[in-house]
Amino acid sequence: RPMSRRASNIGIWRTLLHVIVALSVATNVMIFTMSEQFASWAPGLYREASSDDVHGLLAQATDATTGTADLVMRQGSGRYVIFIAAVLEHLVGLAVLVVMAAIPQEPEWVCSELLRTKRFKSRRAKEAAQMLPQPGGPS
Repeated sequence: RPMSRRASNIGIWRTLLHVIVALSVATNVMIFTMSEQFASWAPGLYREASSDDVHGLLAQATDATTGTADLVMRQGSGRYVIFIAAVLEHLVGLAVLVVMAAIPQEPEWVCSELLRTKRFKSRRAKEAAQMLPQPGGPS
């Protein structure tokens, strides 16, 4: 097992975590806006699928589990779905930034412990300096 070393921070992992958060916000918003859940929230943008929508593909116009008609976007409503997706992505991204700004880089107990350690080291250095013989003083 390798010897462990102290580090001042988590290094490149912080940047990687930020990238993962940004990608997850984008993919989750896209999945949501292209799902039937979003269609239930904005039914005016969708219509029931017909057999003309599948064009002989290996698909059906009805949901196999519930037997209800699948939903497809109405003609011309795609731009609104994309706009809503972009707005949602920016809102969720803004919420992530607010949460990141609200959480301190170091917890309060770490800051107080570092301050206590710094004071302890400076006190020890003063005591060590006082114990050294003074030049020109009694030997």
